[in-house]
Amino acid sequence: MVAQWQVVAPIEPNLLDFFHKLAAPLYDQAAANRRETRRLVALRDDLLPRLLGGEIEVADAQEVVHA
Repeated sequence: MVAQWQVVAPIEPNLLDFFHKLAAPLYDQAAANRRETRRLVALRDDLLPRLLGGEIEVADAQEVVHA
């Protein structure tokens, strides 16, 4: 079965290096975005119940976010 698979290999020897140079910043940005999303989710999960419960006010929450 595997012997029947066709694999396309780039003709240009530096094509993979070229692609990597173009794509690496995109992958890095995607990873940074995932980290930021996790941080924001944690802040939301921490602050929202406290805000809704009246335990803290918006000004207090801003201090927590900027700390």
